[in-house]
Amino acid sequence: MLNSQVNETQTEKNYYQLTNPRSFHFKEIQDLCKRVYPFTRPWSLEQLETHRSYFPDGQLIVIDSRSNKVVGLALSLVIDWSDYSPQDNWQDFTSGGFFHNHNTKKGKTLYGAEVMVDPTCRGQGIGKMLYAGRQEIVEKYKLKRIRAGARLRGYSKFSDKMSAYEYTKQVVEKKIYDPTLSFQLNQGFKVIDVADGYLMNDPESLGYAAVIEWINPLEATARELKRQEKKTKNFLENEKIALEFLPRELRRIVRKTTTMLGYVVKELEGEKFFNKVEFYRERVKETRLKEKKKEVLDKIFERMKKIEEEDLLKLAHAFSLQLELVNVCEGAYRSWRQSKKNLPQGIKDKVKLTYVLTAHPTESRSQLTVQRVGMIQKILIEGMQNNFTFNDELLLTQLRLLWPSSLAKTKKPTVLDEADYIYSLIFSPHIFDFILREKNGYHLKLRTWVGGDKDGHQGIDEKVMLECLEKSRHKILEIIESKLDILYIDFVHLIVLFVQKR
Repeated sequence: MLNSQVNETQTEKNYYQLTNPRSFHFKEIQDLCKRVYPFTRPWSLEQLETHRSYFPDGQLIVIDSRSNKVVGLALSLVIDWSDYSPQDNWQDFTSGGFFHNHNTKKGKTLYGAEVMVDPTCRGQGIGKMLYAGRQEIVEKYKLKRIRAGARLRGYSKFSDKMSAYEYTKQVVEKKIYDPTLSFQLNQGFKVIDVADGYLMNDPESLGYAAVIEWINPLEATARELKRQEKKTKNFLENEKIALEFLPRELRRIVRKTTTMLGYVVKELEGEKFFNKVEFYRERVKETRLKEKKKEVLDKIFERMKKIEEEDLLKLAHAFSLQLELVNVCEGAYRSWRQSKKNLPQGIKDKVKLTYVLTAHPTESRSQLTVQRVGMIQKILIEGMQNNFTFNDELLLTQLRLLWPSSLAKTKKPTVLDEADYIYSLIFSPHIFDFILREKNGYHLKLRTWVGGDKDGHQGIDEKVMLECLEKSRHKILEIIESKLDILYIDFVHLIVLFVQKR
């Protein structure tokens, strides 16, 4: 529970008291919800009990001692912000309102899930009590920040005149007053983004919310304060990149895997190199803005001239691996989406499917790398199927194993490298068995351009074509030999059993 100082916090009107809710307060909390949002279902008893079970200190109420009524409420949980995007919605941040994602081991962000004040008691300092209580929670648990989605309560009145971004900007500049956001700005919060689809079926905000942040001055580093200042400045200058058009689930797993890659880079290469990677990543993001692209690229190239070749190769490897993981995430997302679709029924004739396999030599990967990338994709698919609950330790282990792989090229790859990559995929045992297996509904055939490019590739002639064909035959022979070895061992076991019985 919070310390006695907070439990006894009172406003100038000494009949208001801030405390942590107990089970006997839940009915009063539900009554408050009905007074504030009469057309919305209140927090359930199960949800309120779950909040108290996970994080009792994070839940605050204000009681009017004259009537013993709950007149204010603030619910919160601790999250690891790197698991989320500013564009995620309220359901994601609160695990559907149950706070199952509360995480004090890794999390350094207090997420404000709910704040409400009785309409008959507004303007009497209750909101300030709740926000001061939250700041004390942050200080007690040595958290870095408070973040929340401030629903834009007044936006529906302006939606025909301006975008949600422009509305938020004008609220920040105090040209428009918003009942929620204006109050939060006065409590020291900064706007760092605007999210669409934050709340469903909200006629006041139309689903939009400002992403707000308060930095804990006792824990924040100079770098973190500077980062917030930059985010705020970028928002006001409209220098944010809209990613909401990408599927939310895809953004979520991309963010997770690339964040974990960052952990691995810091662990294996040290914080100094990690910071260098982060510096260039942030600079490259700035090139998305056309008016700054040339200026930023010129600065990057000038700076890179001073870097040793070994570090340049390591940097190239870090970004190559990041792009590889994005491709893995896209593959995992497609597989997950396909698994949720209903298969068509009643097809009488088998469909003929022919896949044409092609790649570019720069995409070639070693067989070991292909296996490790495949394992990461499998972990992601299983996590998505398990309600986005991932095996983080196994994922980190695979990333540690993948880091030494040579994705960044030290020499120009060849068509034969490309052939090796293609064949290592299709001739992996489980895929090759699937290709040969009888399938209901369709016939499957494979073709490839590799080694037989008809577009006049300078690196392809009759010799290269023959070498590519030989490589495919060699792969097939390897699989046949491995299967014969299994049959041979089984046969020997049968003979031994037969001899023993006689």
